[in-house]
Amino acid sequence: MDKEIKLKALLATAQAFADRGEWLQYDQLSLDRVDTVSSRRQDFAAPEAATAQRRLFLDCSAFVWDCYYQTFDYMLEADLTWHIIDHVTPMVYYKEMTHEESPEEIEKIRKELQEILQPGDVITFSNDNGNGHTMLYIDSDTYINCSGHGSYKGYHYKENRNVYAAVGGGVYAEDSKDLLWMCDDPVRNRNCLFKENKKRFAVHRPLDLVGDPTPDALARIGKAAGLIVSVLTNYPGGRTAEPGAELEYTVVVRNKNGNPVDLDVSFEPGFGSTGSVKEFVQGSVDAGAEKTFSFRAEAGKRDVVEAPVVYVNGLHIDAPMVLVGHNLGAGDAETVIAAVKDALAKGVEIQEAVSKAYAGLGINVYPLARQSMRRLFFLHDSLTGDVLSRRSQVPAKDMNVQTYYGGRGVVTPQVCSMFGVRTVNISADDLQPGDIICYADGANFENANECFWTGSELLGIEGDTETFIESLFGRFVFAVLRPSLLK
Repeated sequence: MDKEIKLKALLATAQAFADRGEWLQYDQLSLDRVDTVSSRRQDFAAPEAATAQRRLFLDCSAFVWDCYYQTFDYMLEADLTWHIIDHVTPMVYYKEMTHEESPEEIEKIRKELQEILQPGDVITFSNDNGNGHTMLYIDSDTYINCSGHGSYKGYHYKENRNVYAAVGGGVYAEDSKDLLWMCDDPVRNRNCLFKENKKRFAVHRPLDLVGDPTPDALARIGKAAGLIVSVLTNYPGGRTAEPGAELEYTVVVRNKNGNPVDLDVSFEPGFGSTGSVKEFVQGSVDAGAEKTFSFRAEAGKRDVVEAPVVYVNGLHIDAPMVLVGHNLGAGDAETVIAAVKDALAKGVEIQEAVSKAYAGLGINVYPLARQSMRRLFFLHDSLTGDVLSRRSQVPAKDMNVQTYYGGRGVVTPQVCSMFGVRTVNISADDLQPGDIICYADGANFENANECFWTGSELLGIEGDTETFIESLFGRFVFAVLRPSLLK
């Protein structure tokens, strides 16, 4: 296939990631590095995986790696900057800087770069502190990258809180001239290849090695060009649908083109649903407008309803799975909540209060958070100390809400390639009345404790709910339990 078409497809994929806006965030500590940070990096995720209900996290190298993978089904030889700089082929330029170069030598290097850079090239550099950056070169005016844009973004592990880009998200198109010329603006200047902290840099040209674009990549430059599409559900995130519940999926299509676009939408219910068939719908969306299509299915008896298969104008749209299980009825929820509050008022510890409250419904909940978590995690030793990994997820037996576990001491290497294995974001909207959050400060569940969600507040914590929930990813281990799943 013509290289120009390949380039057009690659740039359309990069733009599709940028179009997700604040739904896609940069996380500069997003890789699971064993007892250092939680897993958030999603190497294999399509742009459409980022929605208003599901935030996607990438870092600089994961973004560039994913652009090539999503466009050509091609995996670069490495997906971390400090490996990309040495291993991605072909390397067409490489330079180590001493910062003793004369102005004439700097100008010579600059001209060499200007002559060799081509659209689609991957530019990497390594700083003198061991960190670095990976960028996708567009042309002499533009490069695109996933970054904090000059400030810390992602999960702040010293303060146990999220730092998000409220406007624009994590992907930025910036001026290529700032790579080659120093300026006074520290944000623009941060990626200049001649800045004093740059130790070495390289230019790679994987576009010469890729095959033809995938059908999805061709759709992004074809009938789906300029469309920003999401699939939402009435049971998002950690919300559980009862078996037999009606599931509603909303396909949202936003048209950023300057002209109307005809739409062909197909929907096939996911495995685990019942009583529904594949549907085809046609319509149109005006320039700059938004159009929605609704589809319905019924939850079966499995732990999850897998993602439905959705296509819009030939583009496959990543859709969410739905968790399935038994919930507390309104009456039972009120009973449990009242019992926990009454016990706490009498001075009973939160763990015992919750255990006794559920015992009144015939549901066995361990009186110690440590006991509950031992059922969920294996203990391992490593060079950095003891770590934990998750046992097989069986919500109907261990009451852990599917994927809702984590912490900086929990290793899940498969999360990079298996989207949805482990939660990368949690909020109060993911919780249901009667839920328990267990947490601890070490691999032997030191200082293990729990708190209880009433539907409006967490009992058993100090401070406000959102601050506590954000702190979970900075703890060694946590898990969200939903005892009604045992029924």
